[in-house]
Amino acid sequence: MEDRIFKGNTKTIRLAADGIAIKAASWAHGFKGEKMVPFRSITTVQFKEPGWMTAGYIQFGVLGGIESGGGLAAAVNDENSVLFDKPELEAFKELRQIVEARCGAAAQPVAAPSSVADELKKLAELLSQGILSQAEFEAQKAKLLT
Repeated sequence: MEDRIFKGNTKTIRLAADGIAIKAASWAHGFKGEKMVPFRSITTVQFKEPGWMTAGYIQFGVLGGIESGGGLAAAVNDENSVLFDKPELEAFKELRQIVEARCGAAAQPVAAPSSVADELKKLAELLSQGILSQAEFEAQKAKLLT
């Protein structure tokens, strides 16, 4: 997947395969380099559409971070927030959907692969509990060992 750029008022967001990178748009706005935030670290996405005379913003809550919760005034100074105007609204709505979907996918628990030994142990327990017959145990064991 090719990275996509979403330009806000003073910062840009680069959407990468494994997360987002937030970067100040100019030296005048405190350029400090690019901050990479992996999808697995994003806990919340706050979104406010721009109003008639105010900017909108997208704000990312991260593991171990303290969310400002102070609306637009707090978002202006938050390193995990990007302000945008009405012309960028649809693009930032799309960004929100993509990030929420990828954060949800990153949060899905991944089952640890079990070893053949673990599976044999489970089968032996089922045999000893009388849940499996000796023939069923042998058949399942043969499947695991082939």
